[in-house]
Amino acid sequence: MMSLLNEQKAIETALIAIKELKSKGVKISISQEIDIIRMIESYCLLGKGSLLSYNELARIFLSVLAKNDSEERAIKEGLKSVVFDEGYNIEEEIIGAKQRLGNKAIVPRRLNEREYIDYIRLRAAGALVRKGDHFRAINESTLRNIVNGVKAEGHGSYEKKIISLIQSLDAEEILKLHRSEYFSKSLEKLPMGKLIRIAELLNKRHYKKELMEVGKVIKEKIMNGEKVNAERLWNILKPLGLLNKEVKVKLALQDRSLIRRLDIKANDLEPEDVYTDLVPLILKHLVKNKRNDENIINFIEKADPKHLWKIKKMPIEGIKGKMLNSAIFSSAALKEATEFLKTGDMGRKDMSQFYLEKAKKAMENVGNDASIGKLNKVMVSQLIEKTQRLLESIEKGEVVGNLQLELPLAIDFFRALYRRPDEIERIKLEKLAKNYLTKALKIKGFKTLPLKEKTHNKPGRLLIKETTMNYIRSREEFLVYKRNAKGKKITLVLDTSSSMAEYASWALSIAALFVHNISRLILFSTKPIVYDRPKADKVINLLLSLEFEGYTDIYNALKEIRGAKQNIVITDLKQTVKSGDPSIITKRLIDSGFKIVYILPEKHDKKERELVEDAGGLTKVVRSPERAAKEIIKIIRR
Repeated sequence: MMSLLNEQKAIETALIAIKELKSKGVKISISQEIDIIRMIESYCLLGKGSLLSYNELARIFLSVLAKNDSEERAIKEGLKSVVFDEGYNIEEEIIGAKQRLGNKAIVPRRLNEREYIDYIRLRAAGALVRKGDHFRAINESTLRNIVNGVKAEGHGSYEKKIISLIQSLDAEEILKLHRSEYFSKSLEKLPMGKLIRIAELLNKRHYKKELMEVGKVIKEKIMNGEKVNAERLWNILKPLGLLNKEVKVKLALQDRSLIRRLDIKANDLEPEDVYTDLVPLILKHLVKNKRNDENIINFIEKADPKHLWKIKKMPIEGIKGKMLNSAIFSSAALKEATEFLKTGDMGRKDMSQFYLEKAKKAMENVGNDASIGKLNKVMVSQLIEKTQRLLESIEKGEVVGNLQLELPLAIDFFRALYRRPDEIERIKLEKLAKNYLTKALKIKGFKTLPLKEKTHNKPGRLLIKETTMNYIRSREEFLVYKRNAKGKKITLVLDTSSSMAEYASWALSIAALFVHNISRLILFSTKPIVYDRPKADKVINLLLSLEFEGYTDIYNALKEIRGAKQNIVITDLKQTVKSGDPSIITKRLIDSGFKIVYILPEKHDKKERELVEDAGGLTKVVRSPERAAKEIIKIIRR
């Protein structure tokens, strides 16, 4: 541990730091070395007591070397990591704060920015005693005992106390800390309302650098699905240049009055889940404001026919309008049939039949050449037919014809039929589901890892054809061999409570395809169920038969982790069983050498997410079940 530095010690320390920073890639010229030494000499000559703290030495280094933010961060981290231990920083922060504030009565609202940072450091250390509206620092001997106690706890613990304290402050008080490193570190922990207020205050005072930091945190929270005052945030983010298309869409979906300000053209849209809600909203806006048919048609071309039911009203006239009306009704029929599939509610089935009849009637007198972009009579007819077949299949309890269902709907469909008591039909469904999943997932790009791969280095069986073609095409004379290739072994932990049904279904579908990479499968709701080295048939059986219900016990599920070092946990982190804290078991596992990756839906417990991140767990927030599946593949193949 280092204390305050005198001139000679400061120069010696600076020379060590320069050497170590150079070894870490920081470029330092001879003239810059001389400048640093001269500034240390001048500081000690002019400063009180001729002593330098670590912060003062760091300021000298930064003033000479740093040209931008990234260099500044590199120098700060370099100085801390190669010269000073954590205990030194804690002692300097507390003792230095006490010396600068002295023994006077401390009234927080009257402190300037520098003094307020010192006040926060002393409060976090417990080195202040409250006296009415003011505080006083405790005496020297007690302060030393406190410093030793804080040092024993460690720098990380002390930093957490400071950030926790900052969270309790109001926006005006937090603003006084804008020059402190703790300002940036605390932003992600602050609630949205407080961040917005801080952003408004920073804007008034023209603190552009800090305002941009706050804006980026706000943007990230919006993209993660946090509910906000959309119009207010729109006005904050726009002048910062942070209001890109994705953020605009997120805000418009929360406040539909902002649709008029989107200014998104049909060609700007991408085939992502978020636009399934957006397109109907834009169409409603265009119809309401009597925009021209061409604009409306451009957006209809981008809409997924399955989601046209959200429009609810025919926006154009004539033959094209009739065809679009039929598409809207057939989309509504498919939606009702899907709900009937999930719930068994006969009312849903009746509504589906009602909309189907309306769809068929609307298609009367529509010619075969009628079309709106990709939407045409054939496509609408196929949607009507698909819905009709789906209803018949549910009614008969068996697969009728070629349904060509998309994966989420197909899973619901197979699960609904599997609930029937016919054992022979169940065996058929398992085989059918297995074949379907393999094909459907491969179409979406989820292909199994090859059990064999080509290599030029490790001889296995010689590949004659590949070697010959390699020579013909490339004129390269080397042989091509075959060897085994393996993906990463993982433990897959799935939350099967009702709120996670969709995500767990996708994960189980992936597990069926990549089953040779899963050493342990842990399913949990109220209690965990463990499957070691599961077979594909067993995973298919689970996918079709599992009931997604019950409370959530993440803690006891994580206790079942063992074996594979890479562990994927798909959950919303809503621990509803009082068994233990997920962050505690996460830290214990990480300390034992396991890697824990949490894949979370947008609606998750954000406080618990912060805790597991602090414990060392990695988190990935995904906006769709498909995205969750892709994250699993990334980890297996990495």
